[in-house]
Amino acid sequence: MRPPGLTPEEKALIAADLAEEQAAKQSAGGHHPTGTAALLMALKDRRVGAGLVGCGTYTLANATAFWSPLIISASGVRDVMQVGLLAGHSAHCWA
Repeated sequence: MRPPGLTPEEKALIAADLAEEQAAKQSAGGHHPTGTAALLMALKDRRVGAGLVGCGTYTLANATAFWSPLIISASGVRDVMQVGLLAGHSAHCWA
């Protein structure tokens, strides 16, 4: 069992990352961008894009699950059982 804490390799990796970050700050004049520049810089990060895609997908899936019974019943299907089966089938197809 490994004792808690970082190995020397992990410490070296973190130190190298911090040194790289410090060098980037120095080349940028030692200050962080603000306003629109900061927003654009954040949007260029792949992790932010992946998070936005994930949130959008989750929102769309929930909206579809929430509104599909109303849309199905408005299209002319009046039997509650059929509406439920069709709504469940559409949710299954999205997954």
